[in-house]
Amino acid sequence: SFFNALCATPPLLGFCPGTRSQDFREALGTGFKDSLRNVRETGEFVVNMVTFALAKQMNITAGEYEAAVNEFEMAHLTMRTSQIVRPPQVAESPVNFECKVYQILEFGTETAGGSLVIGEIVSVHLAEEILKNGRIDGQLIDLIGRMGGSQYTCTRDRFEMERPGLQIKRK
Repeated sequence: SFFNALCATPPLLGFCPGTRSQDFREALGTGFKDSLRNVRETGEFVVNMVTFALAKQMNITAGEYEAAVNEFEMAHLTMRTSQIVRPPQVAESPVNFECKVYQILEFGTETAGGSLVIGEIVSVHLAEEILKNGRIDGQLIDLIGRMGGSQYTCTRDRFEMERPGLQIKRK
């Protein structure tokens, strides 16, 4: 799902787990995705950045499965134990954020609404191959981003813009 950095101090990020399809709600009696249920039960979660090479596997994990289905196995992904939180990380992902729930905001209803899960980042894992001089190098990481629905974008094309400096009118 979508996620975004929200605050530097404390370090917060947020994501919005979607709701299940009408067919799934009717079959299983719930509109909540497992991600939201797991977050509510454990108070913890991991956000794994997705590279272009992982796009198909990420899409497999977005399917509508019963809770007993292991999406790591379905997508042939490797589970890696987290250092602080209980949920595992995707070992193939070059960036993993371990988070503890800070707040969950609910909007609408189970069938026509959504949730905003805000987590405090308690640990960050970075693959050595994406680092240059101790920082993430955008040229070394080929991430994708969700635009909405089934549309995604690649982050291969980048540009930089300097922000304007302090502008003060003096009398």
